[in-house]
Amino acid sequence: MGKSWAKSLMQRMGFSRRRATKTSRKMPQDYELQRRRFLFEIEQLVYKKKIPDDMVLNMDQTAVRMVPTANWTMAPKGSKQVPLAAVDDK
Repeated sequence: MGKSWAKSLMQRMGFSRRRATKTSRKMPQDYELQRRRFLFEIEQLVYKKKIPDDMVLNMDQTAVRMVPTANWTMAPKGSKQVPLAAVDDK
């Protein structure tokens, strides 16, 4: 299966390959609460499982994309706005 198969499937579904026109919301309203809760859960897990500090990595330090991203997505043909999350992440 190659590009022609994917293109044919998208056409039959009424979709076309589109460039993103805008990004989604940057941060949720309760970002600070979610951040604190997440860090607390990590701290508890590290403590409970006796994970050495050297084994805890900050993903910002890896310089590796854990989830591949692109600047295109599928959208219904004729769409005026095509939101795509994290289109401007570096």
